Amino acid sequence: MKQLLGIFLLSLIGCSSENTQTNIPRTKLKNDLAENLVKQKDSIRFDQFIFGKFCGECSGICAPIYKLSTIGNASTLWVDLTNDYFRKGSNLKYSTNASSADNISIAYNLMWNLPKEFVEYTSTDSTYGCPDCTDGCGIYIEFRRSLIESKPKRFLIDLHRHEGISSEIYKYGQTVNTAINKLRN
Repeated sequence: MKQLLGIFLLSLIGCSSENTQTNIPRTKLKNDLAENLVKQKDSIRFDQFIFGKFCGECSGICAPIYKLSTIGNASTLWVDLTNDYFRKGSNLKYSTNASSADNISIAYNLMWNLPKEFVEYTSTDSTYGCPDCTDGCGIYIEFRRSLIESKPKRFLIDLHRHEGISSEIYKYGQTVNTAINKLRN
């Protein structure tokens, strides 16, 4: 199954010789994806990986939240641009397809580089720092190992450096923020 996913992802990258968003040659992206697929072969598999950024004091799209689904032989990336993240009890509406090969590659890299602390965390929710308390936005992460067998784990990360945030978590939050900025352009 994982080998089929790898073949599918590599075929998605396909046609042109250069990634226009990052100017990375497609052959390098193919090699990176193939290398990561090998690394992930024996690691934990997530059926769903959700990541986003939320900013309370902004106008326009203030909470882009992306959902990478990796069930079966296909990977899809959808985004919710409705700002429903801020409405308690509201379900996000992943109605915009963002499944280009470049975007899926960005999402997979975020998933594959989750801090070990997140994967091993035994609770289902954790907050690092005070996300968006100083109008500096926050990062949202959610994943589940299996849509049938597991509860989602959710993490909120402050984008500002605080004593209680490890270097690894802080850097990961910054990486997610950069990735979201790339996906939005």
